[in-house]
Amino acid sequence: MRIVGLCLVPVILICLVGAPPVWAQNGCAFFTQGYWKNHPDAWPLDTLTLGTVTYSKDQLLSILRRPVRGNGLVALAHQLIAAKLNVALNEQTGFTIPDSVQDLIRSADNLIGQLIVPPVGKGWLHPSVTSELVMALDEFNEGAYPCEGGGVPGGGC
Repeated sequence: MRIVGLCLVPVILICLVGAPPVWAQNGCAFFTQGYWKNHPDAWPLDTLTLGTVTYSKDQLLSILRRPVRGNGLVALAHQLIAAKLNVALNEQTGFTIPDSVQDLIRSADNLIGQLIVPPVGKGWLHPSVTSELVMALDEFNEGAYPCEGGGVPGGGC
């Protein structure tokens, strides 16, 4: 087994195992929604709020496993879940996420509002309404936005 990924601090050194992250230039790490879907043990949180609705990890995994099938809400939820997990992971290691990314996340949450994402609920948004946010969050999850500070003392795993 090969250890790759990001070590989390403060008390216990834990290395995430599996697909390597996308590393930003300054050492913060980003994982795609596909990674998070297949590595629930690596999640830094057990619940997330999408819009105004809070979902358990099991519900979030069911959303990530749900094919988009023309539903912009599902596509947006996939990227928003990954973005929020990436933010939490990087903030735990002392990195600061840019305000522009926080604005994207707020915009996605505002657009989702009280809609309940399938398969948990029956919410739906037209893809033309969500496509810009989906693309921007995907870019963040692929490491296109820098973050600042932090990192693991001693250089990681």
